[in-house]
Amino acid sequence: MKKQDHETSMRPRPKGRGLIGSVSSFPIGNSALKGRVSTIVNPERIENTRKFLDKKKLDAILLFSGESLNDLSSENTYYLSGFFDVWSHAVLVTKKDAVLFTADVLRAEKECALDVVDARKEKIHAFLNKRHMRRIGIDTGFSFNQWNKLRGKLKRPVFCDISKNMLEIRGIKDKEEISKMRLAAGITKKALDVVQKKMRLFDEGALIKKVKQEFALNNAEPAFTPIVAGDANSANIHYFACNQKYSQILMSDIGARKDFYNSDFTRTHILCKDKEMLQAHDTVARLVDGLLDFVVVGKTCLEIHKYAKDFLVKAGYKKESFSNFHGLGHGVGLDVHEYPRISERAPYKNTVFQENMVFALEPAIYFKNKFGIRIENTFLLTKKGLNVL
Repeated sequence: MKKQDHETSMRPRPKGRGLIGSVSSFPIGNSALKGRVSTIVNPERIENTRKFLDKKKLDAILLFSGESLNDLSSENTYYLSGFFDVWSHAVLVTKKDAVLFTADVLRAEKECALDVVDARKEKIHAFLNKRHMRRIGIDTGFSFNQWNKLRGKLKRPVFCDISKNMLEIRGIKDKEEISKMRLAAGITKKALDVVQKKMRLFDEGALIKKVKQEFALNNAEPAFTPIVAGDANSANIHYFACNQKYSQILMSDIGARKDFYNSDFTRTHILCKDKEMLQAHDTVARLVDGLLDFVVVGKTCLEIHKYAKDFLVKAGYKKESFSNFHGLGHGVGLDVHEYPRISERAPYKNTVFQENMVFALEPAIYFKNKFGIRIENTFLLTKKGLNVL
């Protein structure tokens, strides 16, 4: 691989594969909707959720937002309703109904795809009792306080955890979600370009400010606390100080959130002639190449993780491999780290990859107290294979 100015650049990819250059470097009608068509939520989301009513023998699925202003909407309530609320609210799905309980009725009736019920006038327990519903599916947003209130007002209720089922539903993205995530990814790439252009002029902290400025210019926000780590700091997996100067290597782990959807990318730049760094970066770049061909519909998390782990062992990086520190990747969507977690451990190791899953792969090598190399991309899995968003 030719080297220019001692910075690496990813190998050219076949068209349509998506791994762009300047990696810096060395590289859901139904009756409940009353005929309304939502431009916010795909009707299939409600129908897919209803499938678990029969599968789990449930009468209803009840999903709550957080209970404080700091919690705002939960991923599941927003996913099903398309409504972002700063007040506590809930989504209720039955075989006939799909309802949002909220106090912000006027706005919800304009923006929400579901029937809207004024939570100040009709209580959830009254709605359920009127319909003789006992078996209720809930997720991790169901607090002890909510359980304590409902169990005394419902008639012999049975609560069933469907958290994992909701994660699985959200794991397959629809066209609208993919479109939003492409926007988020595009903004992230712009910010990465800014880092590459300015990395020789600023320290870690100044580059963080540049990244946030780029997000703001594109009406986006950070999906997580940005990481810009130079030299030995790049060996720290989650380095947040980001206030040091550097001279040899720079790792940027950033992601934009746009319209509630996230992205996650990492680039590592070699700024010197250090052979160990250059060789390690080239190894991770070749692993990214291999994953592009290996990851297809039908593979499991375990198989993909093992491929990457074995690749680095054969390359002589058993001790420094990412597998000693974190999984190979994770799903991305309304949450930046969501189903599935790409790992060799339970509970996701046997998860089978399906078309329209979106996830990040982040193979890496870490040399303790010296430097780290990580290349991360957010991918869409299609029938033909991986595409970078």
